Amino acid sequence: MPAVNGWAALSRPQPGTEAAFSEMGTMEPYEVLLAEDDKSLRLVMAEVLKEAGLKVAHAANGAEAYSVLKKYPQAMTLLITDIRMPEMDGYELAEAAIALNPDIKMLMLTGYPEMRIPPPALQAREIRTLMKPVELDRLCTVALDMLSRP
Repeated sequence: MPAVNGWAALSRPQPGTEAAFSEMGTMEPYEVLLAEDDKSLRLVMAEVLKEAGLKVAHAANGAEAYSVLKKYPQAMTLLITDIRMPEMDGYELAEAAIALNPDIKMLMLTGYPEMRIPPPALQAREIRTLMKPVELDRLCTVALDMLSRP
């Protein structure tokens, strides 16, 4: 079984993107939207966040995440997104998310030390950034801390 940052990838079958989004029709409030194009990393991070007690929806890229945000603009209180993704990068997704939900909190993930400067709309916001490979316990700690703040 492959490992991601020391965590074994999940052995049970994982829902596809559509299945993960279809769960959102329930009355359970989702609070975290995770956008990550690396499937194995996305699934492990989503599972670890769920084990920490968070309700998580996930998407394979920025465009998929944006479609979830459009459908449920007020449901998400935290966006965790990779910065470099196909179709719509993390900064573009963050700007679109703010337009839909000005109160959404942002946690950016990147594997590149030479990050570009965020767009002006994001510069005035408190945005946390974690470098990949991210330690999964650190991801949970930061996410829980961000959600606990007004």
